[in-house]
Amino acid sequence: MIKGFTMDDERLKGNGGGDYWKKLLDRIRDIRSFEKVMYRQVLDLYATSIDYDPKSRESVAFFKIVQNKLHYAAHGHMAEEVIYERADASQPFMGLQSFSGDFPALKDISIAKNYLDDEELKILNNIVSGYFDFAEVQAMRHKPMYMLDYVEHLDNLLKTTGEKVVQGAGTISHAQAIEKATEEYRKY
Repeated sequence: MIKGFTMDDERLKGNGGGDYWKKLLDRIRDIRSFEKVMYRQVLDLYATSIDYDPKSRESVAFFKIVQNKLHYAAHGHMAEEVIYERADASQPFMGLQSFSGDFPALKDISIAKNYLDDEELKILNNIVSGYFDFAEVQAMRHKPMYMLDYVEHLDNLLKTTGEKVVQGAGTISHAQAIEKATEEYRKY
């Protein structure tokens, strides 16, 4: 059976793995905050809520609220704002800091995380990891939670760690961000 990873458990347990352990945790956090993975985790989290309804618009709204709070805490911008403000055909790689392949592809321009620099990305990854660790503990304890409870706990976590907490949806819509990024991509 292939799980997709290899680790020397005994070496990691024996001497802590040195720098390897830190790099491994960084990679795991990065994967955990990847937009598709995060969306799935947020939906899984929401599915544990008492008021879960898979057919409701609240599922999409919940993801956007959580995503924007996480992004704002990490770098002071909501996801749509990052795309809208940083997609720029005059910049190297159109302003993207990470992308698949040798050059940016159309699929890369709609992912806010791709525009973040290393420090912003590391902060985001750590905040995401902390939030999902908290949520996992709540699920393990079988603590009844509503969707709003998860949002309130995220706000409390962010306040406790001294992060900025955003309220509201912001001024840039997803459609506006994608339209601007697509225009910049065509110029690029």
